[in-house]
Amino acid sequence: MKRFLILMLRVAKVVAALVALLLLAGLLMIGWIKWSSARDWQRVQSGLKAKGEKLTFAELIPPPPPDSENFFADPIWRGLTDLVPTKQLGICGEYTDWEPRLPANKRLINQWQTPLSASEKEHIQKLLPKETPKEIDEMGRAVVIRELGWEIRKSTDPERRKKIASLLLTLLQPAEPLLAKITELSKRPLAAFPIRWEDGAAAPLPQIAALLSLGQVFSARSRAELELGNSPAASADALTLLRLSCVEKYDPLLIAHLVRLAILQQALSVINSGIERNQWTDAELADFQKPLESTDLVVDFVFVLRGERAFFNYCTEHKPTRIDRINNTWDNLKYTFLTNCLWESYAIIQSANANYIQHAVELIPQERPRGLNATTSVFRDSRGDTEKNPLLLLWYQAIQANGARAMNTSVKKTIEAQT
Repeated sequence: MKRFLILMLRVAKVVAALVALLLLAGLLMIGWIKWSSARDWQRVQSGLKAKGEKLTFAELIPPPPPDSENFFADPIWRGLTDLVPTKQLGICGEYTDWEPRLPANKRLINQWQTPLSASEKEHIQKLLPKETPKEIDEMGRAVVIRELGWEIRKSTDPERRKKIASLLLTLLQPAEPLLAKITELSKRPLAAFPIRWEDGAAAPLPQIAALLSLGQVFSARSRAELELGNSPAASADALTLLRLSCVEKYDPLLIAHLVRLAILQQALSVINSGIERNQWTDAELADFQKPLESTDLVVDFVFVLRGERAFFNYCTEHKPTRIDRINNTWDNLKYTFLTNCLWESYAIIQSANANYIQHAVELIPQERPRGLNATTSVFRDSRGDTEKNPLLLLWYQAIQANGARAMNTSVKKTIEAQT
């Protein structure tokens, strides 16, 4: 029995020594990851800054313009800029989110979306027989208008298209004061929505959905006016769409750029419909040409790429430190340790991502004169010095696998819209 206890004691000592060695090896590995990550990132930052690159939102975002020049400087946007903090529970614990103080139906920009009357629902039912009364009720005024706009495009019956167009304009009457205000605001040369850039990934972007909705409304109204032969009104709305497509050009975010493309495509579709029918006057065509000639979506996309890099840098540098939703102290410490290990490793991708973006930033202007087109693969292999750091190479390959397809799709959409 004594010999057995001695043996067990020796085994316990060996196991304890092995555990200590493993912990030491883990700590050394984490230390090496942190040191090599900081070294690589410092080298990358120095190289990019030497080229004049801007790596933070503070450097990229221009100062706010005077109210008289700012599209968003009007009381109709106050419902989206008056934000209050709310507590949310995420994967890394509790965090603060910011939401509009007023509910959606109380905001000035949404107050035109009044409930549909019985008479309106009856007319909608006749022209959209596939929709049940309950579905029409659930859609509401804004969605019905969007659906009617699509029906105008799809229908091959000229008389039905005219009926749909007339109903659409009737349904839009409550929105006319708002649309007139947006038309005037769109003539302002600049736009700066007060985004809480300091919140990084949690920054609310309520203006994005609002602009997309406004684009759909103007597109539907312009198409209805065109169908009824009112080309002056249709061209005015198409011009407003073109101006709305420029509102988000000052926000260096990919989502803002994609919304720009969506609104621009709506404008181009309406303009093209009028061209096919020979409905525009020479003066109206000349009015369209002016904003189109000054639009350079490819150059704007380079600005967006720099913004995506700044966004990634912010998210990497503002890592979580605690898992607040775990009440048990030991589990809290354990998961906090694991989370920090993950983030120290994930920080390595910051260098790879910065170089990855820089490759595209430098490639786009160089290849444009030679015919940059929708088949150009801007995000291709540009791993540079990553072979010197195996973890950096691993993260770089993850970027290539997960990011290249989405980014190249964005490039394709941008070039198609520009063309």
